[in-house]
Amino acid sequence: MRLYLYLTVILLSTLVTFAAKPRVIVSTDIGGSDPDDYQSLVHYLVYADLIDTEGLISSPPGSGRLTHIHQTLDAYKLDHPKLNTYSA
Repeated sequence: MRLYLYLTVILLSTLVTFAAKPRVIVSTDIGGSDPDDYQSLVHYLVYADLIDTEGLISSPPGSGRLTHIHQTLDAYKLDHPKLNTYSA
């Protein structure tokens, strides 16, 4: 009986966990010296329909600011209609 209760609790907690999208705040040092940060943000945006994005924070060590996030989002807006056809 105890094992049955334990498995039921695990199953219910798993269902509750997967019922809602994960809420995420992204902190990026986009616009710095590493172009990989642009690629990482683009990769994240490809899967943005599966995640509840609460915010995007720009925190580069040197140059690079919020404008770089806006540039990436503007490019994403152009591709969004096509990406939308792949996801319900």
